[in-house]
Amino acid sequence: MVVPFDLNAISDVHSAWVERMGWHNKTVLESLALIASELGEAAAECIGSVNPEKFGEELADILLRTADLAKTEGVNLNEEVAKVTVTWTTTTLPERIAEILVGYATWTNSARTAALGPDFGHGMAVVVAQVIDLAGTCGIDLQEHVRLKVAKNELRGTRGRII
Repeated sequence: MVVPFDLNAISDVHSAWVERMGWHNKTVLESLALIASELGEAAAECIGSVNPEKFGEELADILLRTADLAKTEGVNLNEEVAKVTVTWTTTTLPERIAEILVGYATWTNSARTAALGPDFGHGMAVVVAQVIDLAGTCGIDLQEHVRLKVAKNELRGTRGRII
């Protein structure tokens, strides 16, 4: 896949924000659970009529949480995503969200070992590539949604949450 924007730069910026919030106190599996919650929120936006702004924000959330995990685990997203070829077996938005969930399940299972291997970075890259491709298919400027979400996060801070 041609990486349409600098994913590692996004990782750097978002991970620095997460650090300032004091949220780098979680395990890989806890990070994966937070990504799953964002996937669920994106799936919820596909029920009924789709609001591109809300759906775009959820896709940005998936990308940001994944970018933070990539940074903490030393995964070069630009390199890994560039290796992925996205192929869909389905055509509708809800079906494609399901396909992303299938890839996510494979990725999550790769994190259940004592040491993360190359399949962890590859699984992460597949999910990110699918999210980027899906955004493009839906006419969503994912880079702009990420920019907006980063700005929103900076304004809101921790909102009193401890993670």
